[in-house]
Amino acid sequence: MAVMTRAIFVDDTDPNIEYGDGWILESFSRTTPGSNGTLFISPPIYGSLHVPVTPQAANLPYTFNGTEVAAYFMNAGNTNSASFGCTIDGLDALVAHADYDRLTCRNRNSLADGTHQIIMRVTPSDFDSGNPISFDYLIYMPSDNETSGDVLYTAGDPAIKLSRPQGNGSITGYNPIVFDFDFNGYSMSLYGVFGNISSASASNVASYSIDGQSPLIFTPSDDTIKGITQLIVQTSRYPLGQHHFHLDFDSRASLNITQIIVQNTTITLRDGNVDPFPTPVSASQSQSFLPVSSLPALPNMPNVQTEETKAIPRGIMIGGITGGALIILILIITLRIIFVIRRRRKVSSQDSSNLVRPFHTPTIFTLPSKNNKSSISREQLGSGASSDPNPDDAGAPRQTHRIRIHVDGGNAIDQPDMDAETIDLPPMYNTILGILVETEPTGTVGNPSALTPDALTEEGVTLEK
Repeated sequence: MAVMTRAIFVDDTDPNIEYGDGWILESFSRTTPGSNGTLFISPPIYGSLHVPVTPQAANLPYTFNGTEVAAYFMNAGNTNSASFGCTIDGLDALVAHADYDRLTCRNRNSLADGTHQIIMRVTPSDFDSGNPISFDYLIYMPSDNETSGDVLYTAGDPAIKLSRPQGNGSITGYNPIVFDFDFNGYSMSLYGVFGNISSASASNVASYSIDGQSPLIFTPSDDTIKGITQLIVQTSRYPLGQHHFHLDFDSRASLNITQIIVQNTTITLRDGNVDPFPTPVSASQSQSFLPVSSLPALPNMPNVQTEETKAIPRGIMIGGITGGALIILILIITLRIIFVIRRRRKVSSQDSSNLVRPFHTPTIFTLPSKNNKSSISREQLGSGASSDPNPDDAGAPRQTHRIRIHVDGGNAIDQPDMDAETIDLPPMYNTILGILVETEPTGTVGNPSALTPDALTEEGVTLEK
């Protein structure tokens, strides 16, 4: 795939231009005239001109390698250009008036690929009127894909990605533009033409950013001139290298991008510095865009065009809104149903916790072993009072306890001792343990001394069968 060749932009401050005697460098703007009072409708590119100040003829030669060339001069007084001329390789070049207050000279036919020289000449009659013809810049088509100087891009270049999200004639009446551009340099200039800029500036909002940084927001003022090419954005200077430019323009005014100049050369009298526009300090305020001369395409350069997308049909837009509303309604109903179900489950759970439970598990009393004799001691089987003796009860008779064990096949006999507290134990059946108890009163199974009358009597307990 062939590499696209782009034009090289050469400013009047380029040191490769051989200025003779009689030329001075001056700065201009749309609102600030030069030293001789000259005021241009469209200020020069980069804001500088070389002005002739000698009564003798002022010549201006420049040598380049390429196939086409065009030089541009400012002609503020629109004076007669008969004595202004230029030659290319010694042959007369084509001189013509450009838009508004500009003159141009260019090759009549395509040049052979190689080295050429253009010589521009301004005679005394051209600056006696006080509005001299001043040199602004030149462009040429290089022999190869040269990128050593500032590079000129025109609309239609594949590197320019321009879209109109809603297109002209949208229902909002706005003409938004989204513009993206990748470039290799340290800064860039964006130029365009406004259409119906008469709308209030408050409705014209634009912003741009470099490499994804915070966007710089600005609005065109009401005195912005429509219908002529003007400077939209001049970025600040960044490190030399690859950068990404993004522009959002949302306005009732139409905007057509015409050309871009990428600055990547440092061999100029201005040291490669170009004042940013809009300025970062006042970018939030309305600013007038700077009109400049259009940079006409060289004979083989693509025509100016922009990429547009069709407006969104009204039916699709209405259908999308209706569908979105229906989805939201279904979501609300679903959430309501889930809420009701969870609430009913919660109420049902609370009611079930109040139901009567008819069954109760009793506490089982177990006979303590000898190792834990204190569990059936007087203090444990009594009223549960503190183990410390009470002085007031010292003379009271000691209450005794008796344990009544029911024997299998027999009835328990109550004793006449009414002062003793009777504790009934579960019956003892005629098991091996029962036989051993009857045959061996002293006990030989497990812990036999635990069930002897003497052991129980020591704790104040009377054993009965």
